[in-house]
Amino acid sequence: MFKKSLLTVSILISMSVTLMGCEDDNGAANAQTCLDKIDDTVALATIQTQVDSCMAYVASDNSQKANVIKCSGYLLRAGLTSPKIVNAVKSLSDSSTHKEAAMIANLGLDDMDSVNTANSYCALTEIEGLIYFSSLTVMGTALKIATGNGSNDNPSAATIQNMVNYCQSNNCNNEVVGTAIIGLGNSYCAGAQSNSEVCGELNQSIAEGGGSPSAVATKFWTLINK
Repeated sequence: MFKKSLLTVSILISMSVTLMGCEDDNGAANAQTCLDKIDDTVALATIQTQVDSCMAYVASDNSQKANVIKCSGYLLRAGLTSPKIVNAVKSLSDSSTHKEAAMIANLGLDDMDSVNTANSYCALTEIEGLIYFSSLTVMGTALKIATGNGSNDNPSAATIQNMVNYCQSNNCNNEVVGTAIIGLGNSYCAGAQSNSEVCGELNQSIAEGGGSPSAVATKFWTLINK
């Protein structure tokens, strides 16, 4: 289920940006073409400079197509590159870890500001898949930074377990994580995915956390510590 979700959303981001370029909007089309030309294997600082140039084309555009481009652009700016997505997909085949914990840990990036910016634009798209993907990236980034795994781009099963264990008894940016979970509960998990396994855990965290972001996050870390 989780592998399908990740692949679907990855394809959705690419297709959404491509389709937006087909519309009669030079700014969005130029931004999409600009993003398409970025080599995501180069240094992050270079990627960030290039993304900033691309985002200038849609800076004043608040349409849905522009928000889709901003959503994917800022995720790339934060470091969500093809190798990161590949690692996240591969991690789901490891039966020794909780699949959602593995995906969250592998989506952890280093630039929290860009991740939060991307998440805000992804929410504005009202596309459930993008909201789900960006929210998990917020959670993964908060987890990665809080546990001191900032340089670990492909954590082992043991490292993932240690990260989740740590967060059960320590504050792993719980306000940020809990807010992302509550947002998912009100959007992604309020639609067609409401009965899925992942939404069951998210909604249980929200209910048992009483709606408090910090308490919701603490409950969530406990649920995925399996």
